Amino acid sequence: MAKKTEPQTETTPPPAEQPRPAQKPSVGRVVHYYTNATTKKQPYPAIVTHVWDDNTVNLNVQNDGSFPLHPDELRPVKVLLLKHHTDDGPGWTWPPFVK
Repeated sequence: MAKKTEPQTETTPPPAEQPRPAQKPSVGRVVHYYTNATTKKQPYPAIVTHVWDDNTVNLNVQNDGSFPLHPDELRPVKVLLLKHHTDDGPGWTWPPFVK
């Protein structure tokens, strides 16, 4: 069955211009983790292992060894969402949207 589309009006922007809905963390999602030392550098990829609320999660941080983390930093708990990756860490952000 063909997908039904609504007619475009002057008040309805085309789909490409509509704002994206806010993301919500869930178990298994990939995020960027910043320590105090990495805040302005490349982040560590991390997987969400527990969600406390929309801004606070537990993580399992992936480390390739090029910038080793202390073992205590590989599974941080109750990590807060950073408003921007240049904010002081530790914290997490959503990866940038890539088309």
